[in-house]
Amino acid sequence: MRRFIGLIILILSLGVVSTTAQVGNTIAEIVAFTPRYSTLWQAVQLADPIVEETLSEDGPLTLLAPTNQAFINLAAAFDADLDTLLADRDLLTQLLLYHIVDGRVTYQDLVEQDGQLINPLLPDTAFRVSVQNGELRLNDVVRVVNPYDLQATNGIIHTVRDMIYPFELQAQLEALADAPSPTRTPTPSDSTDDNSDTNDTDGMGGGSTQAFDRSEVETVATFPSQLTLAGRIFGDPRYSTLALILEEAAPDYARALNAPDAALTLFAPTNGAFDNLFYTLGIDLDNALDNPELLNWIIAYHVVDGVLTAEEIADFDGDTLQTIFDNGDFVESIRVAVVGRRITLNEVVQIKSSDLGATNGIMHSVDNVLIPQAAIDALIEAGLWEADEP
Repeated sequence: MRRFIGLIILILSLGVVSTTAQVGNTIAEIVAFTPRYSTLWQAVQLADPIVEETLSEDGPLTLLAPTNQAFINLAAAFDADLDTLLADRDLLTQLLLYHIVDGRVTYQDLVEQDGQLINPLLPDTAFRVSVQNGELRLNDVVRVVNPYDLQATNGIIHTVRDMIYPFELQAQLEALADAPSPTRTPTPSDSTDDNSDTNDTDGMGGGSTQAFDRSEVETVATFPSQLTLAGRIFGDPRYSTLALILEEAAPDYARALNAPDAALTLFAPTNGAFDNLFYTLGIDLDNALDNPELLNWIIAYHVVDGVLTAEEIADFDGDTLQTIFDNGDFVESIRVAVVGRRITLNEVVQIKSSDLGATNGIMHSVDNVLIPQAAIDALIEAGLWEADEP
């Protein structure tokens, strides 16, 4: 199985483009032109490109194809809507690979494996096959229904009533309920004019006059954990505001988060987190970009030297965690508290999605923006912040 995925990656790296016979022949084409799978096809296109490439290659493969309603049911089961599910590229990629099996496995083949585990293309996972009251079920719950044994030139397709997922994805699915609305995606400026007049506050940059080109960042991989921290940010629409700030106002930090030899922990504010901040200050994104020095301070305050998992951060409960932001007088820290099962930073900011791996560190998604004391002082002086605000 791993050799098969490795071969796909090798083919992609060599730039080989597969050709298909006629419309409706490959698994990918059948899914694309079948109405009951329209949401599945949308998910395939929104996921990592490796999924569509896999379903278009020679195979043979077996696809357990969720219906449109199956996607809606999965989102609803975790108190989310379909758009929120489809906006999570990392989760979609893993879910879809969990529905693909190497080899052509017919319905009868599945029946004959009653009580057995089958390994899909998602590494280190398996799903259980069982026959209950004459019905074929996956993970003892999800039914395989008509139409099944749909023949494709590169494999076979079976329809599933609901979606299956491994236990390892439970936390990501639960996080959908707290995910920000995916509808707001700021459009990056086409200009690469340098906006940075900042001081070098942390030894990693913040005062560079060299503009940053986002094409320097690799944003496509089989799994987001194979990207740098910058790659995760620039490749995920939920962090497009942060990406734009890094690109236009904090180019040195963009490069630092893209450095292959870095070992950093990033608290990544979502678009909704920045929306909350801008609303509180009575400004918009354009106003914020006019203040690059302040933005550099804020970015630095979200970065910790070293790789810390959520469990390791929780060990700082009641204590502080030092960031890389040196305000000129001292290095500013973040206060950590564990409230129930939630990790709270500076009393008001919560970690929503944790332990998002990267090749050069680890990322934790946060629901509000962390503001260092130096920035608070500057905002108070500018009349944008009340002295008693958190």
